[in-house]
This record gives sequence, structure tokens and C-alpha cells, in this order.
Amino acid sequence: MSFLHLAGNWGWSLGLAIALSLLAVLLYYREFLSAGGGYLRWFLPLLRCVTIFLLCMTLSEPTWEHWTFEGKPGRITFLLDGSRSMSLTDEPAIAPQAITVPLPSESAFKIETADPSPPTERPQLAGSKRFPPEPPNRFERANTLLYGSEGLLSQLRDQFELQLLQIDDDTNLPLWQSSPISPTPVSTTTVPYPTSPDSASPSTGENPLGWASHSPLGTALTQVPSLPSAADPTSSGENTSQSQAHEIVVLLSDGRSNHGRDPLEATRILQQRNIAVYTIGFGSLEQPLDLALRGIEHPQKLYGADTLRGQMWIDEQLPLSSKYVARIEHGSEVVWQQELQSLGQGRREVNFSFPLEAIYDRSLAALPAGTLATNLPIQMHASLNTSASEASLTNNRRDFNFSISVTASQILLVDGRSRWETRYLKNLFSRDPAWELHSLLAGSSTFFTRREQLFEFNLILWGDVPASFLSREQMQWLTEFVHQGGGLIFIDGARQHLQDAAYAPIQELLPVKWLDSANQGIVSTALALEKRVKISDNHRDLDALQLELATASTSDEQEAASPTPRVSLSPSRNQELWQALPPIYFVSRVAALAGSEVLVDAVSPLEHSPLLISRQYGGGRVLFLATDETWRWRYNVGDLYHQRFWNQLAQWAQKRPLSIQGEFVSLDTGPAQRTVGSAIEIRAELRLPDQSPTSQRAVAAIVEDASGAQFQLPLSEQTDMPGNYSGTIATLPAGSYRVRLQAENFPLQSLNVRSEFSVVSEDSPELLDLTCDQTLLQSMAKIGAGQYFHELQAGQLIEQLSPLQSGQRTITSTALWDSYWWFGSAMVLLTAEWWLRKGRGLI
Repeated sequence: MSFLHLAGNWGWSLGLAIALSLLAVLLYYREFLSAGGGYLRWFLPLLRCVTIFLLCMTLSEPTWEHWTFEGKPGRITFLLDGSRSMSLTDEPAIAPQAITVPLPSESAFKIETADPSPPTERPQLAGSKRFPPEPPNRFERANTLLYGSEGLLSQLRDQFELQLLQIDDDTNLPLWQSSPISPTPVSTTTVPYPTSPDSASPSTGENPLGWASHSPLGTALTQVPSLPSAADPTSSGENTSQSQAHEIVVLLSDGRSNHGRDPLEATRILQQRNIAVYTIGFGSLEQPLDLALRGIEHPQKLYGADTLRGQMWIDEQLPLSSKYVARIEHGSEVVWQQELQSLGQGRREVNFSFPLEAIYDRSLAALPAGTLATNLPIQMHASLNTSASEASLTNNRRDFNFSISVTASQILLVDGRSRWETRYLKNLFSRDPAWELHSLLAGSSTFFTRREQLFEFNLILWGDVPASFLSREQMQWLTEFVHQGGGLIFIDGARQHLQDAAYAPIQELLPVKWLDSANQGIVSTALALEKRVKISDNHRDLDALQLELATASTSDEQEAASPTPRVSLSPSRNQELWQALPPIYFVSRVAALAGSEVLVDAVSPLEHSPLLISRQYGGGRVLFLATDETWRWRYNVGDLYHQRFWNQLAQWAQKRPLSIQGEFVSLDTGPAQRTVGSAIEIRAELRLPDQSPTSQRAVAAIVEDASGAQFQLPLSEQTDMPGNYSGTIATLPAGSYRVRLQAENFPLQSLNVRSEFSVVSEDSPELLDLTCDQTLLQSMAKIGAGQYFHELQAGQLIEQLSPLQSGQRTITSTALWDSYWWFGSAMVLLTAEWWLRKGRGLI
């Protein structure tokens, strides 16, 4: 590569050249005007200015340089850890050795965080100056090692191809790259990083690209590309030692890998590709003082008269008996707090409880006028507060969300007789505040006479009812109820009234057909055998079928009554619980129709039979339960599994009410809290003044985050439910969101409903351990045929890498300012000007 290099003070030279050129134009202005028209009026001054420019720029010592590289330059990839743990400031735990890279002179800083937080007074060590206002954190110290005239990048750029990458959550972000035959590095990012390694460190404690929530060190290593020479050393046809370029990765990290591939396995992969791995560790080797709120267990749905009971999981890395305060707030009001003392045991569990009545009243009062709510989203703020110095303050806070139900779901239970199943179901739902039960018994009750009465319910449980209990018109009501979003669960019985031909108007609802019972001997034998239950393989993760709770965060009674209990994420354990339930005997012999799903099977030595079958019908859901003996699951355990099963199944099957309801618009955004990566469904219903559905409108949801940024989500009208619109957001980043509606030709004042929800990140292990994992970094360096250095020993890396250069850079310089060509060009220009002036009679 060839280029022009100004070895002298080019700034002063350029300024002098411009000034003298302008002066020459002014002094000879009248003479240039007398040159007449045409090109000479501007060409003569141009020749004079160019000549003066060349003569003045001689002072800048212009030099023509030609850079070549003999052999193949190796490449060093610097991987800079940009995760949250690199924001910590701590004291390196070993004494400096052979340091050639500048480091902060005062390294024994108080443990602090780089995040914005109220300043605290730092202690003054004996015999030392007061600490600087912002002590450098791990990330800033890593940048100090890299940048500057004596940094790693400047000392290695003349010998190797260099590239600097920052490790993010899912990928490596390129910052810049350089080559030993190119004088200027190429910036590959728009963030305020310097384009020259000689520049000062770009960091002021904050990560310009934002802190990553995980440390995927192994994944980052596998994403490093190989040089052609590293992949194929003989590709050039040469066999000399210089024909193979060295490929090196230098990882700058605290070693706290907690996401993605195993870093040791990734290092082995790089070694197989002839890529050496060197590691530089940052941070203290001793656990710093820290207090962390690791998690909060609580019910997701409650009622205004309830008391919220839950647990905090706290990590204590404090001296024994250190005092701190755990606090929960709603808005600016403290609803619970407790003074605690460190037990010196690491992790501990703290129970909390507080009444919801005041929170419920405030949330209701905050609703816009004329707005009703079925569920109120509630956001709480939990925090730990201590006067002790901590390594990180960001892990002292955690938000959690739940919803308060304003109205109970309406459920209708209809049966032909008072069976054991019916009695237990009636008792179960009547004492549960999540449900408002209405029951009918054929023979002693009559069915509704008006269609509107039926549509007030969210869910219907239909037992072994004689067909004579309903007229054909009332059967049609049932079909319309499900089609418009209602839930219906058929519970078959030994009398099998549902097979009656008079039920023909609702046969299209059923997800099953009855099997032929020609061989009565086999049928009788099958009915007499005990049957175990088993979840189908495709539905092991279905929340409605989970029998085991994740944790006992509330009492069994409160959890069983909760309409949306938290469930286990262990499908194998859940399947074991199902198969351990007491056996049942009666199971209708049915087969699932096309388009239906078998959720649970009944298994006997003779046959497998569908036990619980589901199908979607219009906007609603229909379930068929082929037995009326789930009450047997109460044996020895009471309500534990029976009540949990029916609560979850009913919640899953019922018509989902829209949480916020205005006069003309209803809106629902689902649960009050979701995790990052989960889909968010937004549903809306639009009505005219006469409360009839509003169809064929362009409707959109306006989603706004906490910063005020907005985006639109178009909603599509549901073909089976006129006036009902829905749309799905694939995922959203963590944060709080508000949703409102926008509709074509719809008065703005009629769209005054709002809904809120929060998206939370899954618990990250990023700040679980705040020390430098020296063992991992040493193992990586050993496997990668490299070497480990603590940050205070990083200067030794130059000594290790310099002998690995695979060639030699040669620079050929030609001093233009001291050559005949430069002086001759000025003379030629002066001669041309003299000749043109003479031709015009100006001399």
C-alpha cells in the first residue's frame, strides 16, 4: 500500500500556504484583471497559488511511503466482554508484575457499580489520596489496557492484523479492525469508539453499546472466523515456517460465563482450527460484599379482599448480623417492610404478606370515567436497602406484577341427576371466589327461557342430561354460545344420554363419535377393568394439565383457590403424578374426530381410550370428558389434585373476558406479567351505541413503552365473532407497556380504554457470583495452547505474542520535499506563469 505521509507540522504549513496564496491574489489583483477576458483571469492566479502552496508545504516534509509485508501477517482477535458483571469496580487481588500497559494508579477502590445511583461517600485509606469521583470499573480497565499509545492495540498493530469485537447477548459486535500494511484502522461501528488505537480509552464507566444481560463466552469464541491460512496452512503452496499465519484470540473478561455454549468445549473447537486462545482476567478473586434480591414468589391472580402472601429469595454476602431493610412499594407508598439481619448463610427466604384492599381501591379509582374492569393489572416494586458498601446496586431491586380480579367468572353446571361428580364439582366451584356458580338439575329445574341468560356465562359444564330437558331452539343457543367464544365441557355418564338421537342439533359441537358396542362381552370386560390416566405426549406442557406446583409459595388452600396457579415445568414429574392417581372404571368408548385433540388417555390392560378430548368451535372451546369418576382422585389427598385439575381446566376452557370495558370498546392484553420471548395477544371488541358489534373497521393497537416510544399493531377482525378484533406481538423487550386503541371512523372519546402489562426478563445468573473466575480462564488458556494473565500482568502478553509474528513489514520512504521532482514542479509552474504573462504583455 502506498500513500502520502506528512512528517512535519502540516497544520502550520497548510495555514501558511493558504495565507500567502490569498495575499498574492490581493497584491496582484489589478494585474490579473488587465490580463483580459477568458481563462487567464482565473488561470494565472491559480498557477501562482499552487506554486506558493507547494513551496510552503515543503515545511511539512511530505514523504511518499510504500508499505509491504513479507510473509503472511497473523491475526489477533480481541474479544471484549460487555456483560453487566464488567460494570463492577473492585480491587485486583494480586500484586502488579511486569506491567508495561498503563493502569490506574489507585486500584484499591471501594466496590461500586457503574450504573447511575446516588453518590455515596468513599472512605479514605491511610497514606493515600482521596478516591476519584468515578473509580474505573472492569470494563473501563479493559479499555485502558487496549487503547492509548502504550496499549495492546498500538503495540501489536504493526505486526498483526487486529480486530476488536465486543461480546453481546447473542453475537459479537465488531468495533474496528486494522492491518499492518494499512496506516488507518477501519471503524466498524457507529458508537463513540475511537478509530485509532492510539486514542485514549473510550470508556467513562458506561458501555457505549449497552450492557449485555448474559455472558456467552463459549458462543462468542465459536463465532470468531478463521483466516484462510489458519484453516489451510498449505494453501499458498509454500512449506516454510512463515507460510502459516498465526491465528490468536485474546479474551478480556471476568470469566463469568453463564449462557450459550460451554467455553471449554468452544476453546477445543478453536484449537482444532489452529487458533490459540489467550485470556486476561478482570476482577477480584474474593467474593465482594453484596446484597441481591434473586426472586419473588407470589400468586398471579387475586381479589381485592385477599392478602398477598409470598416469599423473597435473598442472597446475603454481608458480614454476620449486618442490618438491612426489605421493602415492597406500590407507586410511592410502602405497603410492607421488614428490618433484617444477615444470617451469614448465603441465600435465605423471607416471607411477606400485606392486604390488597387499599391497592384495589386506588387502582379502581384511577380508571377513566365510564370504564369497568374485570382484571386490574398491578405493578409492585421490591427493594433491599443497606448502608453497607455493595458490589452492585442493580440486583437490589425487582419489580413484580399480578392482577386483581374485579368480577368472578360465571359458570353454569347442568346435570341429569345428583352424581358424585356433580356434588364435588358443585362444592368446589361454589366455595371458590374465582367463580360464581349457577346449577340446574333436570327434573327439579327448567332451562333458561331467554337466550341472553345463557350468554351471561363464561363456561358451561354439561353432564349426563336427558335430551328432553332442552328444546331444539335451546340446543341451538348452546351452539351459538360456543361459536361466540363460550366454553363448554361435556361430562359423560353411565346412562349416556348424550348418545340420544334427539341431541342431533348439538352433535356438531362434540369432538368425538361413539364406537360400536356389538361385542358386549368385550365391552363389559373393558368397563370392569381399572384404568390409569396418562397425558398424551403432545400435551405434556399444557398448563391446564399440570398437577404439581413449582413451589409452595402460598398455602395449599390459597393456591388451589387461585384461578391461575403457578405450575411446574417438569413434564416427566407431572406425568408420574397423573399415572399415580387412583384408577377410574367407567370410560365411554369413543374416538376423537378429525380436528380434535386427545389431551388425556385412559389406559387398561385391554385397551387405550381417549379420556379428555378438545376441539375449537368458532371462537370457543369444547371439551369432552369420557368419565364422571374424577372424584376418585380425592382418595387420601382430598382436594389436592381434583380441585387443581378442575380449576385449571375450567380457566383454560372458559370464555376469556376482556379486562377493560368502556361503553363502546373493550380491551384485553392478557396476563399482567410475561417473560421476554413470549407472545402477547391483544384483543378488542367494538360496539355501536345500541351495543351491536361494529364490523369491517380498520382497528389498530397503539403500544407505548415507559419512554413514550410507540408503535402500531394492526388488529384483524375474527371471522367467527363480528366486532371482535385481535393481533399478536411476537415478543417485546423487558419493560412496562400501555395499550390503547385506534379505530377508523370511531369517535376518539369513545376509545378511552387503556390496558397495561409488563415484560420481565428471565432470571439471569449474570450477577450471582461477582468474583473473577480465574479457574475457568486458566483452563481455557491451557486447552487453547495460550496463556492466562490477570489484568495486572497483561503487559506480559506483548512478550508472548511478539515472537509469533509470521512475517516482516517493510516501509520504503521517499522524501518528496527533498527531491528534484518537488522543486522542479514548482519551477515548472513559475515558468508557465511567466510565459503566459509575457504573452499578454504583462512583463
